[in-house]
Order: sequence, then structure tokens, then C-alpha cells
Amino acid sequence: MDEFSHQAGGANGFASICKKCQAIYAKKWYQVNKAHVCQYQREWNSANPLKQKQYDKKRYAKKMRVINELRDVPCADCGKRYPTCVMDFHHPDGHIVGEKSIAQRVRSEGNLQQTIKDAKKCIVLCANCHRLRHLRLRQGYKNV
Repeated sequence: MDEFSHQAGGANGFASICKKCQAIYAKKWYQVNKAHVCQYQREWNSANPLKQKQYDKKRYAKKMRVINELRDVPCADCGKRYPTCVMDFHHPDGHIVGEKSIAQRVRSEGNLQQTIKDAKKCIVLCANCHRLRHLRLRQGYKNV
């Protein structure tokens, strides 16, 4: 019965269609009704600014908890452990122009799962080592 959601009014306390079918249905419904849903959401946000602000704060706090868990490791260069606010994500392949950084994605409406996936590709460095690494990359320093 793991394939069916719990539903109080459903037969035996379960929904009448499986979770996979419900997801397909919901996705198709959203595509057909996307303009209406977006308009409704804009109107609701305008009518409920305090609730929207509370929701945004909760979502941001959740993102920060997840990102801080990923940053709670020793620096890959110096090996020291610092508070998470000091740790940076370094893109080993370089930052792509026009693409948001991990920090920008956390602050924006971006997809948390994609942000986590991209953060896991990064090297976690303390702020000092991160700046030094970029200095070496830009100016070709080897003894810094």
C-alpha cells in the first residue's frame, strides 16, 4: 500500500489512484492551468504579504540549513574547520558567466535540489583559501 497516499475519505483510508498516476495527472493539470495558477498566486501574494513573508523566511531557513550542512566540513586546502559562514563553495571547473552562484541561488527562488546537486560538485574552502586560490588562478601565482 506504499504506492497509494493516505486519504481520510478514501476506501480503506487510501487514495483511489497511485502516487505515480497522481503525479502525472497533477503535472498535466498544471500545464493546462498554469496561467490561472500563476495569476491566483500573484493575487494571493498581494493580498497576504505577511503570510508570504513568513513563508519566504521558512523556505530560506530550510535552504540555509541544508547548505550549511554541506559547508560544515574542513577546508579542502588548509584542513582547518571554521564556522559555516566562513566556508565558500569553489567551482572546480570555473564559474559559468550568467549562472548564479550557490549563495545567489539560496537567496532566489531557485530549485533547492538542483542547488544541492551543484553544491556537491564544488570544493568547500575557507574564505582565505578561496581568495588565494582565485588569486593563483587569475595571476598565475604559485607560491601564494
